[in-house]
Amino acid sequence: MREQHLLEVVGERDWSKAYRRSYYTSIRQFFGWAFGAGLVEVDPTLTLPRISPSKVYGRPTSEDALWNACARARPRKFMMLRLGYELGLRRTEIAMVHRDDVQRAIGGWTLLVHGKGGKERVLEIEDEFARAILDACDPDSGWLFPGRVGWLFPGRVDGHLSGQRVGNLISRLLPAGQSTHGLRHRFAATTHEAVGDVRIVQELLGHESLSTTQMYLPVSTSRKRRALTVAAPLLAPQPPGAVRNPDGIPRPPRELRPAAGD
Repeated sequence: MREQHLLEVVGERDWSKAYRRSYYTSIRQFFGWAFGAGLVEVDPTLTLPRISPSKVYGRPTSEDALWNACARARPRKFMMLRLGYELGLRRTEIAMVHRDDVQRAIGGWTLLVHGKGGKERVLEIEDEFARAILDACDPDSGWLFPGRVGWLFPGRVDGHLSGQRVGNLISRLLPAGQSTHGLRHRFAATTHEAVGDVRIVQELLGHESLSTTQMYLPVSTSRKRRALTVAAPLLAPQPPGAVRNPDGIPRPPRELRPAAGD
């Protein structure tokens, strides 16, 4: 395959910017390996244009939408919502929660999350949440769909529901256009607002790249306001001719003061 042929093939595809960037990265890696192994004479990806990452911030699920969804949800769907908005899990990660993933550690309960690409991460969870998951996995829990063989959401995909099915169930509770991923974006925004550390949010979300996490985090107006407050000096520089009041606050020169009645 030559450079021009490759450009024609990929140029005909109606892909989003993010997907095109991901696709280019994959074929660059493949042809880079093939060229290094001597399987091809030239690397046709050298002429592919570089695509900068999109700077589109996430759209968190609104508070009203979340409250309405929780109010309407039956126990099983409510648990799906909680895993999304309290822990920031992806829909597939929600589907794969198993009784054995909930463990008691020295500092409290933890949940082992089975993430993308077989990568796992451990999240600390509250005692109440841990007990709720374990109770829901108990066949004698009284749930309409009790856990079978330990799965929180049993189904036909390796014993549990598919991620797509979980996503569809959650989306039906939310307004049109909102999805499980909006719960994940809400989790990212609220945790970052609370701790102010993007690295912690990255670990909680299970992102490999910090730049991916940053796309989830719109700049906080309240944090910008606090930053400007901290940056302001305790005593602002005084203009020439300023007069200090008895309370210590400098006043501008008379000619710079507003006229009476203004």
